[in-house]
Amino acid sequence: MLTARSIHRYFRQSRFQALLEALAANDAPICPDAVRRRLKRTAAGPTALGLRRLLELSRGPSAEANEMAKALLERQGPEGAVEHDLLVTAAATAAWGAMLNDGWRGHPGSGGKMEAAQRLALKWLATRQQDEGLFDPGLPSDETDAGQRHIPALTAWIFMLLGDDPAFRKTIKLHEFLIWSDAHTRSLDDETRALLRIARLRLNPTTPVHASLAA
Repeated sequence: MLTARSIHRYFRQSRFQALLEALAANDAPICPDAVRRRLKRTAAGPTALGLRRLLELSRGPSAEANEMAKALLERQGPEGAVEHDLLVTAAATAAWGAMLNDGWRGHPGSGGKMEAAQRLALKWLATRQQDEGLFDPGLPSDETDAGQRHIPALTAWIFMLLGDDPAFRKTIKLHEFLIWSDAHTRSLDDETRALLRIARLRLNPTTPVHASLAA
């Protein structure tokens, strides 16, 4: 069973790919293959998801969470991106947001730095969103059209991860994404549809899921 202690052990031993696989096996969070392939390219992606899960398992500030948060802060560039990657930045933003909501806001350790890092990351994420609401992952030149087909799943995963964050909802093109998801859901694969269902619930838990998403 994945515990806060085992997550931190993976991190301290630099077993980042093993950490990512352990998180995926426990659906923490749901992590499609297209997402895992991108996150495992750096240490920051697994660290961010691991930190988020660690916070769910052990409430309140801890030395372990602070250590992992500092590692993420060190990987953020001046433009706001973490490791120059869309999904890694989204994962880090979600982890910092979880910490700030878990008693770290104003904390004398990393609290102030995390608030600034989260704001900067959200602004950068907004620059990666296209007019229709999908996120541009900046696919490497060696990836084919097959990679382009994963963009809806990558976008849905980001909205699933950050949809319950008010700052995220205010920063990005939310209305455009909702219109796109309503128009295209029926043409998507089952996994992406499942991600969209969760994303829509997190974006507005008081509103019923659109009929096309529930189908």
